[in-house]
Amino acid sequence: MKRTIAMGLGALSLSVTTLVGVAPAQAADSEINADCPGEQLCLYQYKNYDGSVSRHARNAKVKNLSSYNFNNRTSSIKNNTYRNFRLYSGASFSGASYTSRHDSSDSTLGNNNFDNKATSLRYLT
Repeated sequence: MKRTIAMGLGALSLSVTTLVGVAPAQAADSEINADCPGEQLCLYQYKNYDGSVSRHARNAKVKNLSSYNFNNRTSSIKNNTYRNFRLYSGASFSGASYTSRHDSSDSTLGNNNFDNKATSLRYLT
């Protein structure tokens, strides 16, 4: 009887340890993407995903980000979609461009010489 109780407590202890070990990693992942849910492209006002956020669906085509009050205000980006997106410095998909690959992020567009330059965006087929 004592052996059965000890084995049961050992299994319970292992289960609790396993659950506690997994929970923090899952919480960290959900915190990272809490402000940019799956299947969205998120533009951030400041580097390191800070400031105001402009969220766009995976099939977005925006001729001018001023309609979102985000023209020339993007300093970091998260692409949580399965599509690549292109940001353009000019309206209606013109001018210099920056490509955001699917399932990627860039904490500062300054390293790509595209900080505060996005005026339009669209997904690539």
